[in-house]
Amino acid sequence: MNTSRSDFGQLKDRLTTVFLILPGGTELDNHGVWLRVCVVSALNALYRRGAEGMSCLMMLSEFAQLGKVAPIRAAFGQARKYKIRCWPVLQNWSQLIDIYGPHGAWTFIANSGCVMGFNPGNDTETAEFFSTLSDEHGEINVSASPDPLAPGDVRININEQREPVWTPGETRQLPDFHGLVFKSGFSQPQPVCCAPYWTSRACRRVARPDPYHLDGRRMTLRRKLFAGALGLAGMMIPTAWLFVSVAPTPSFNAGPGRGWFA
Repeated sequence: MNTSRSDFGQLKDRLTTVFLILPGGTELDNHGVWLRVCVVSALNALYRRGAEGMSCLMMLSEFAQLGKVAPIRAAFGQARKYKIRCWPVLQNWSQLIDIYGPHGAWTFIANSGCVMGFNPGNDTETAEFFSTLSDEHGEINVSASPDPLAPGDVRININEQREPVWTPGETRQLPDFHGLVFKSGFSQPQPVCCAPYWTSRACRRVARPDPYHLDGRRMTLRRKLFAGALGLAGMMIPTAWLFVSVAPTPSFNAGPGRGWFA
């Protein structure tokens, strides 16, 4: 990919990582179309290669910033047979609903092999979404009341009540770098600990400090999510990567540290 006529289909030939980073702010308003064109062009190039070659993972940071892109929605239903996996990242459940509507948003979920979620913070709607996905289980409740047929005696009542495996409140209490993984074919989520990539010896050997977030102490929700997600992604089978990200303006006056890939 060292010429102006690069072919994204080359991602299937060998282990390759391609970064498409567009600064946020006004640059996104002026050049957001370019980012969407690149994503769709990459999908079309990979489709032309069929199922041959390596698997390709497309990580779409700040997915909502791309807006409504029909080929991306279609990719969730057909890209698997071309050995393409899409990993969109959103701040909350409402972003997907705002762009694709309630039915369109659930289409993304239904066609996903895995949904990964972290602490939603004060976002109660996203907390309810995680709770809904977590299925239900039975809780035995025992209560006591006066027995009307035997004055002075007590009647013991035992009944089963259905409750979510993870209540909305419990999802909002997840510690940093801990999350829930909802895998297709399993009714209940798997709690996981996703260590930041800079704490992994294997990742630390190949990961450079992030110039966009040199102050490692200022951990926003998005950075916590990506740090953990990349730690989990580091355990994947060999795959060609295409990162698409909307990054803030770099700030180089902060102290040394490591951040997510940006």
